[in-house]
Amino acid sequence: MKKINRTLLISWLTIIVILLITYSLEVIKHERTFEYTLIFALVMIVPFSVVALLYNKNKEWEHLGYAVVIGYSFMYAFVLFTGATQMVFCYILPLLCFLILYHKPRLILFSFLIAVILNVASLLYQFEQNSITIANSKDVEIRFAAIILCYAGAYVSAGLYNMIHNDNQRYIVELAQKNQEIQDMAIQTIATIANTIDAKDEYTRGHSKRVAEISVAIAKDMGMPAEEINNLRSIALLHDIGKIGVPDTVLNKPGKLTDDEYELMKQHTVIGADILKDIKMFQGIDVGARSHHEKYDGTGYPEKISGENIPYIARIIAVADAFDAMTSNRVYRKRLDLDYVVEELKRCSGSQFDPDIVNVLIRMLEEKRLNPSADNQEEEISELSKIWTRVMQKEEEKYKAAFDELTGLLLRAYGEKKIVSLIKERPGALIFCDMDNLKTINDRFGHKSGDKALKILGSVIGEFGENGVACRVGGDEFLLYLDNVNENEVVDILESITDAFRNEVASDKTINIATISAGVCLTIPADLYANVLNKADKALYHVKQRGKAGYYIYKDELDNIGSNNHVDINQVTRSIIEAGKYDGALDVEYRQFTKMYEYLNNLCTRYDHSCNVVLVTLDAKSNSTMFIDEIEQGMKCMEMAIKNTIRNVDICTKYSSVQFLIVLLEAGDENIHVIINRIFTLFYKMSQNPDLIPRYEVSTLSIS
Repeated sequence: MKKINRTLLISWLTIIVILLITYSLEVIKHERTFEYTLIFALVMIVPFSVVALLYNKNKEWEHLGYAVVIGYSFMYAFVLFTGATQMVFCYILPLLCFLILYHKPRLILFSFLIAVILNVASLLYQFEQNSITIANSKDVEIRFAAIILCYAGAYVSAGLYNMIHNDNQRYIVELAQKNQEIQDMAIQTIATIANTIDAKDEYTRGHSKRVAEISVAIAKDMGMPAEEINNLRSIALLHDIGKIGVPDTVLNKPGKLTDDEYELMKQHTVIGADILKDIKMFQGIDVGARSHHEKYDGTGYPEKISGENIPYIARIIAVADAFDAMTSNRVYRKRLDLDYVVEELKRCSGSQFDPDIVNVLIRMLEEKRLNPSADNQEEEISELSKIWTRVMQKEEEKYKAAFDELTGLLLRAYGEKKIVSLIKERPGALIFCDMDNLKTINDRFGHKSGDKALKILGSVIGEFGENGVACRVGGDEFLLYLDNVNENEVVDILESITDAFRNEVASDKTINIATISAGVCLTIPADLYANVLNKADKALYHVKQRGKAGYYIYKDELDNIGSNNHVDINQVTRSIIEAGKYDGALDVEYRQFTKMYEYLNNLCTRYDHSCNVVLVTLDAKSNSTMFIDEIEQGMKCMEMAIKNTIRNVDICTKYSSVQFLIVLLEAGDENIHVIINRIFTLFYKMSQNPDLIPRYEVSTLSIS
């Protein structure tokens, strides 16, 4: 109503201004006297000023339209009785258009009656003055016909407008009622979920409800708007929903948690935020679950944000959560004395908690406006609670299944889902890690030692994955996605991971040969996960082929290819000879190795055969940069050239990412150059890459 009243007054003022300008122009043209215009101005401005004062006194006055009609009638009557034109009735038409906004047919009828009375009085006055007669009354008839038609149309329009407005109002009321019912049901459901979560721990019954009540009390005392307070209540009720992913043995453990158990407990913030992030009914409902363990000084988790960067609601919940935890009985201690709790809040103010929020809570306690519960009363669980209990049990099973039991990291399916989501949002880096020598450890010392090494690596990777995603792909392979990092930061993190893992395993003789190989691919938001993983895998393969225990960042090119590929051919030969003398020399199955060794040994000793070892290497031209894909294509061409040239009795294997090892039986020293030339000629035909230059070295395999 306030807006309509203001619009009507502005419209009336606009009409006054237009008429004053028009009459002033007529005064300038000497068509009207200045005295007449001055009186006309007073007749318009005085009634407007009176009505404006009434509006200022009560802007929502629903009868202001009637006052406007009465005030406007003074100007209209003055013009009717003093004007020289029969078209003066048109002055009321602009006001009539604005009166329709009130959608009140009675107001239109009221205005119509006044207009008719004034026009009839004007007509009688003109008849008395003999300015109008029966003979020249046609203009009068037109005037009354126009007034009747205009008001009839306005009356019908106001009636239709009123009907539509009433229907809309009923719809709005019904919709508001339904929304309120939905919201009430949502709040009831949220409370039920909170009860179900608390029921996992026999010592935290009612914890979420109490945290919500304390949070709301703090928010009210700080003057937070009502709508935000309602959202805060729901957010606080669900702040611990992520505990469905924490095993009961950890939640209810009476003693101190181990480091691994504590890391598992910390995951409840991430799990809770993941559950709630897509719920739109309450704005920011995932904030409390994600950030209520952040600390004001930045030492909290999971994101280690500090100060004003922590969402305001999460800071309130953090204080309320800690207060209820200290004033409630827990599995590991009795509830604390209130005086001690107050001192503890003061001590942690500015480090763990927001000082302003702590001050509000302490003031409420001192003024006895907040009474913490002394006992943990078991909440009555309704049928809805029982249903939700079953639902939450299913959710708990799902989240437990998402974690690898050995390392505590996410399993591949769940980890990749989160990585895909992060890659779309911001740049980062995907690290594909592999623990070297796991098979050797398992063969020598048993799978228990291998599991120990994997657990250590999982713990190290998980620690550095707090700001990203860490998951176990399977076996000895891990994925670590780092969010919003550059190349230098990735290098620092990789070296830190390597150093941390090396220090952990160094003192244990059963696992001290374990090392880490890693391939890295830097990402941008437009990247596809499959392509990023493929590039990281290629980078890891490159590290593996160069001797393991290192890392390589995929850049679509391999700098200085061949510069570090020189291998002593005699050393290679000795390695082949000595490989069968002890375990672990070759990364092949033992049966396969013994068959190869026995075969060569029999041929060379019994029949006096000669055996030559040829190492073929792909080098790049100096001052040229080779792409990884070009190297791989070149290696495929070389593999085909070798297989199509050597005999069935010869042996070939890929020795590194740019090398092949060939064992030629009874080829003869004079024929080796011819065989290699044939291989290289066929390679050049298939490769057609002038920047790849093959070379070879030869050694004689002498077994004695």
